[in-house]
Parts: sequence; structure tokens; C-alpha cells
Amino acid sequence: MQLENKTCIITGGGRGIGKAIALAFAREGANLVLASRTRPELEATKKGIMDSSEHFSLINGVGEAIKKLRENDYKVILVSNQPGIAKGLLLRDIFIKIRKRMNRILAVSETRLDGEYYCLHHPEAVNPRLRTNCECRKPKPGLLLQASREMDIDLAQSWMVGDGITDIQAGKRASCRTILIGRMKCEFAT
Repeated sequence: MQLENKTCIITGGGRGIGKAIALAFAREGANLVLASRTRPELEATKKGIMDSSEHFSLINGVGEAIKKLRENDYKVILVSNQPGIAKGLLLRDIFIKIRKRMNRILAVSETRLDGEYYCLHHPEAVNPRLRTNCECRKPKPGLLLQASREMDIDLAQSWMVGDGITDIQAGKRASCRTILIGRMKCEFAT
């Protein structure tokens, strides 16, 4: 069955198992929301937050997988919790440089993302403007719902594939079908 609404939503993280699943879904013509932690693998620094754009690299094959999805008429959208700014561990200009580097690396693979959605909030933020229990931070579905509105995505016809409980909870709350893959991450979700 060929679905009209083809969407791939990728969230942050980094193993590579999502690449194989993304390609399998693309071959089958299925609609996919991918939240498998396939974002570029990072050399973590203080408290797991990257502090330089030079530490950023893509996992081998991720650019190719995104290109393949887009060639098969998928929208490829990145959705990620990024609390480093809120926690005072990452400067906003470094975050912007990391995003620009990611897009330059994807361009080398002759591809791009169709959209990027980030939650910069955290309930324990040191920055008072970002200290909130927002609706966009996974496991809440806010970023998925925003992407759906702005990118014309039918989430009920989509898959959320993730390696974390919060990925799956966000997908379920957004009415996506979900698949938990990879190594099990122990997370506390509300």
C-alpha cells in the first residue's frame, strides 16, 4: 500500500540502526516518523553536551539514508530536545554553528532536511526564560504536533521509531504508531 503522506521525523541521538529501518520503510513505501537517535553522533564534552561545532559529525551512511528517503518523496524533519542552552552548558551561537555544520555535511551528501524543530527548554534551566515545563519537550508531543501543522503531516499514518521511552511516549501522544529499537535507554519520563 502506497501512502500519500510520507514523513520521516528524526530526533537526536546516534547509533545508526535507524538508517537500516529508514531504508526498509522507504523501500516499502510506508510512512515513517523516525526518532531512533540517528542524529549525528557527537563527541560529548561536559555533561554530555557538545561545546564546539568541530565535535559534530554524521554517522556513516546517515546522509545517504536521508537522501534515499527524500528521493522516495519523504519529508525528512529533525525533532530534538536540546537543553544545553537552558542549562548553561551551551552557548546559542555554538548551537547555531552546530546546525550550520550539520547542514553543510548533509549538502556534501547532496541532501538536506525539510525541517528542524528543537526544544530548548528544561524544567531545571539556569536561564529563567527557558525554565519551563513546556509542551514541546519529549515525551510531550508538542514538536511533533508543530511539525505536523507546519509540514502537513498526518501523524496517525506515521511511525515513530525510537531508542528511548520518551521517543515512544511522544509518538504515542501524537497518535503515531511506534517502534522501540536499539539498546534500551533507562529514562524517567513524565
